[in-house]
Amino acid sequence: RAATGEIGLLEARVAAPVVTEEEERRATIFAATWNVGEANPPSAELLRQWLPTGRDAYFFGLQECLAPATFASAIHTALGGSAAFQLVAEERIGSANTALGYHGFIVLFVFISARAADSGAWSRVLASGAAVKRGKKIGAGAVAARASNKGGVGAAFRFHTTTLSVVAAHLAADKKGKKNVRARLTDTRMLL
Repeated sequence: RAATGEIGLLEARVAAPVVTEEEERRATIFAATWNVGEANPPSAELLRQWLPTGRDAYFFGLQECLAPATFASAIHTALGGSAAFQLVAEERIGSANTALGYHGFIVLFVFISARAADSGAWSRVLASGAAVKRGKKIGAGAVAARASNKGGVGAAFRFHTTTLSVVAAHLAADKKGKKNVRARLTDTRMLL
């Protein structure tokens, strides 16, 4: 019988995991926030060492990011590229114009495994108002604007019947002994 390949087929059937309906409705995620300080991304190898493997979804909130596309590409490569993961959301506010006082973008990246995406269990919930700008006031009167160097961006997803919202934020820092707790609480209320 071994010569006909029947034993190998039987072993493959026995070794295949039995997935219950409850397990099908579970997702494993990795979420991280990272103030990149206007730096370039590390190598794909260093990113691979940092990232845990085997997750269905990866959520990244970056602050002070001057090159969002470069970071998205580096993270995507570290996760295994398009054969393994899809970038399903990229939200951002800010600017790379540091001469105007910006420190880059506040960015949210969401990567879903190709297997999870193909299952149809994940879907994006689109909503208006995914970004809240809470930066420095620039100008005065009718030409006043708010630089979006502080604030947050968000995205919402549905996994089967569960809605999941994710927010990446960069809030007011303490400076020169001055506590900005009130400003951070106000900004947090605005974001949520």
